[in-house]
Amino acid sequence: KTIINKKSIYVGPSVNNENAKILMKANWIRHLPVIDKKGKICGLHMLDNILNATIPNTFVIMAGGLGKRLRPLTKNIPKPMLKIANKPILEHIILKAKSNGFKKFVISVHYLHKKIRNYFKNGKNLGVEIKYIYENNPMGTAAGLKKLRDKVNKPILVTNGDIITDIDYANIIDYHNSNKSEATIVTRNITQKNPYGVVKLKNRKVVGFEEKQNFNVNINTGIYVINNNVIKMLDDKYEDMPNFLEKLRRKKKKIIAYPIYENWVDIGTKENLMKTKKNLFS
Repeated sequence: KTIINKKSIYVGPSVNNENAKILMKANWIRHLPVIDKKGKICGLHMLDNILNATIPNTFVIMAGGLGKRLRPLTKNIPKPMLKIANKPILEHIILKAKSNGFKKFVISVHYLHKKIRNYFKNGKNLGVEIKYIYENNPMGTAAGLKKLRDKVNKPILVTNGDIITDIDYANIIDYHNSNKSEATIVTRNITQKNPYGVVKLKNRKVVGFEEKQNFNVNINTGIYVINNNVIKMLDDKYEDMPNFLEKLRRKKKKIIAYPIYENWVDIGTKENLMKTKKNLFS
């Protein structure tokens, strides 16, 4: 009686794995008893088992872009197939998501698509299942997802094909579900440098000065979770993700941000590609 924890944490049988995982992480515990109405133990959630569980949601990678900013490197190879530490960027994304429990992947392809298909095929060599969306013409960063509207019954996680990050993708799905959101945008806070002194004006009169000051902004990381029930609202021919999200906002759909602090790199420029090769996997 002197050592027993009378305020122990437990849940009822109706709590699913996703909510149990959130509760365990929030309270720094690895085991969570399931107690029935009679006060008897009828189950046990274990964090290790949940973390190793398969995520039923589809993981979509947008890999159809032309990669113009990386020319001539992308003249004969699609940007997501550029190698870092002897593996294509796409393979790093897939293996990271697989380690977080994802098994079902869809890759949206267009530019030099055969090089992606011939390398990954159906995903068997990586221990995952890979299907493809082929865009006859570039459809932007979102419109191609409409081809999934009758093929998914759960929210989909979408990422650009040039993103390298340490985040846990499964946590984003949990966050999206627990907040009952229609769309979730993964954001990152960065500091922008202002190289100029600021002059404060009021009706053309100078009322003060400020030295060079940095300011913080929240940027779009190119990673999203989209509810399957709003996919039908995408344009059939061309739509970028920011335009689609703005459309959802105007229609009063719930959109929330998932802020990250882990390593995140958008490999859209030669400079970022070289930095990532040198630093992230050195």
